[in-house]
This record gives sequence, C-alpha cells and structure tokens, in this order.
Amino acid sequence: MEDLNLNNLICFTVGHSNHEANHFIRLSKAHKINCFVDVRSLP
Repeated sequence: MEDLNLNNLICFTVGHSNHEANHFIRLSKAHKINCFVDVRSLP
C-alpha cells in the first residue's frame, strides 16, 4: 500500500443509488476511489 499523505486526503460521500455493481465499480475506478467505509447503522 502506498504511503498515506494526509495533506492530499480526499473524502467522497456516496448517497443512495440504484447503480448495478459493475457500473458503481467503473465509476469508482474512473475517479480513482479505492477505499470505502460503510457507516450505516444497519447495513
């Protein structure tokens, strides 16, 4: 894993969506998002 530079850390939020899983993955890769955290109280 690359060294984490907190000066360049960007946090994205993900709202409710009906995207197919493959489409969601393509969108994530297109924007170079490679880490997700589920913060729902009831996943």
